[in-house]
Amino acid sequence: MDLFVPRSRITDFNEGVLKDIILKQNIPIASIIFYPMNKNKWDDRMSAITPNEEVFYVLGLFRGCFVKGESEASEAQNSQILQFCKDVGIDAKVYLPSFKTQLEWVEHYGSK
Repeated sequence: MDLFVPRSRITDFNEGVLKDIILKQNIPIASIIFYPMNKNKWDDRMSAITPNEEVFYVLGLFRGCFVKGESEASEAQNSQILQFCKDVGIDAKVYLPSFKTQLEWVEHYGSK
């Protein structure tokens, strides 16, 4: 999963996602990459949606599923991460999302 996290909420994300979800559940992750980005480096005409802040962080969770059931557990954890962000008001955006409903699409892309 690739996720864009606003800079203003990175501490909340760390506490709620990295410490409370990822570390406690102990589902294998091959690697985690975190790095800052500047919004002014992105073109507004692109289909990628970024948080509405000048600086945001890119989180890349790369999974290694080698045991039966790990892929389902990883998908469930990804959903839990997104739900946590929504519940506490972290305007995180998924890079290359897949939506099942028009409402999910509108929540992500807004008026774009």
